[in-house]
Amino acid sequence: MSASPSPLVATAGPRPPHAARRACLGPLLAAALGVAGPPVEAGEAVEPVVRGLAARWTFDEPGAQADSDPAAIVRGGAMAGGAVLVEGPLGRAVAFDGRDGRFEVGSPPGLDLPAAMSLFAWIRCENVAAGGYGQCIYGQTAAGGNGGQYELCVGRGKQAGEVTVLWQDAEVCISAAQLQPGVWRHIGFTRRGEPGNWTCTLYVDGQPSGSAAGIAVDPGPALPFAIGRAGAYDGLYFHGAIDDVRIYDRALSPEEIAGLYRAR
Repeated sequence: MSASPSPLVATAGPRPPHAARRACLGPLLAAALGVAGPPVEAGEAVEPVVRGLAARWTFDEPGAQADSDPAAIVRGGAMAGGAVLVEGPLGRAVAFDGRDGRFEVGSPPGLDLPAAMSLFAWIRCENVAAGGYGQCIYGQTAAGGNGGQYELCVGRGKQAGEVTVLWQDAEVCISAAQLQPGVWRHIGFTRRGEPGNWTCTLYVDGQPSGSAAGIAVDPGPALPFAIGRAGAYDGLYFHGAIDDVRIYDRALSPEEIAGLYRAR
């Protein structure tokens, strides 16, 4: 039996057997996306990206971020099952056992994002094997398994360590880069466009790592959100650790995303 959810202040902070539709894959390297400049290096001093920040979970000690700091915005949540606090790249992180560990958030209004958005986090995978529906790093999913407005999974593709973006159960973009077990990586995606015509771009360590345009599948309604599993669905549990989850209500620029990575 799973343990009861344990409250955690964030400033203190298998899918059912239906086939997902591959709306468009088309991974592109950074050069193909027209991104110039040298490789992004972590650890540089950069300005925080706060405009459009809809939610953030740092999993650090209470009071670690001043209430007046706009980057301290959170949407609450609670650890449950095999989820424990560990050291992460930016302070404390949450480690998930891949069996029933998760950080339950639910459906706060600020996470209803049916249009442009960005979602980023630091993650460390313990298992990157490909097969089945993979592991959900974070996302919106109903208890019955129907996908919502955004979801990010690892190990869902044909290659080990591939990262896949989904919404409405459609696989809309797959990373060109593959993650390795035991290594902290900064990953996420942006969505921009309009109904029936979306563009999704994946990023790994501050650099583009796959993009798809002309996506006809719309994001759909908001559903419960969780970190470490697929929303309210009892499955697709993530095995690894996650730190500094950020959701924006706009598509960040490549320069802003590189800055998030450099801020480590």
